Amino acid sequence: MSPILSPRRTASAAASRRRPTVALLFGLCALVTSVSASAIIKRHDVSDFRYRELGEKYRHTMVEGIVPGEGGGPMLGNGNGTLVAPQWVLTAAHVAATLPKPGEADAAKPAKLSINGIWYPVEAVHLHPAWKGPDSPEDIALIKLAEPVPGAKPACLYPNKDEVGRTAVVVGTGGTGDGVTGARKLDGKIRGATIRIGSVEKSGMQLAWTFAGPAQPGVTPLEGISGSGDSGGPAFLQHKGRLCVAGVSSGQERNGLKRGQYGVKEFYPRVSFFRAWLEKVMAEGGPAKRART
Repeated sequence: MSPILSPRRTASAAASRRRPTVALLFGLCALVTSVSASAIIKRHDVSDFRYRELGEKYRHTMVEGIVPGEGGGPMLGNGNGTLVAPQWVLTAAHVAATLPKPGEADAAKPAKLSINGIWYPVEAVHLHPAWKGPDSPEDIALIKLAEPVPGAKPACLYPNKDEVGRTAVVVGTGGTGDGVTGARKLDGKIRGATIRIGSVEKSGMQLAWTFAGPAQPGVTPLEGISGSGDSGGPAFLQHKGRLCVAGVSSGQERNGLKRGQYGVKEFYPRVSFFRAWLEKVMAEGGPAKRART
């Protein structure tokens, strides 16, 4: 299984001026055998506008990765996350692991996240203790900000084990493409897509699905999957009228296909499985001196 990573890329001035968003971006490096999540890959027969329109609905909760590039400008396409409490961000461990430990940051890579255009210092990074690297199903982490986000609209942690068969919304920024051509470009725009959750794997730790083409059974109207730059981003489900995050963008199996083509299988760590650990970390706080747990 390959993590959803992406090459770093400096945003254009136009991207820098776009509407403020709850955002965070982390630097990642691609692995030779890994597929990283680039921004949402869509159906080839559906307008990109519809995917961008869906993504905008989740802008208030979606966390887009932004770290300063050369000259202080934003850098796009290197990881996403979800605000799950005013001071907490849920993401993938392979994304959070790229952040410097608090107190060890330098000017080139500060331990800060940009949220609605404001830089928030990172107080603590909590990687799941069982995470061992790219093929580890425990690819989940929490980042604690040094202060709460004013006016935050966090998603809840999905509590139930009924995900299979339900239609989730996946959201991401950065590169895009379609199921025929695969991943093609990185543009920094937020997109949303729908996907039917197909299975639970790795002893209940992962949600999984396969990117279906227009004529395949079970395809959704806005079918899509993550692409390079979407690692750590959310799979959303509704629960009792609330928006909840059910999974975290982690990795894909290509099985000989190009990145982002129809037939690629995708894996998201299952929030309901890890919910007790997530709640424990948030309840205990996690001071900076315990930056890695």
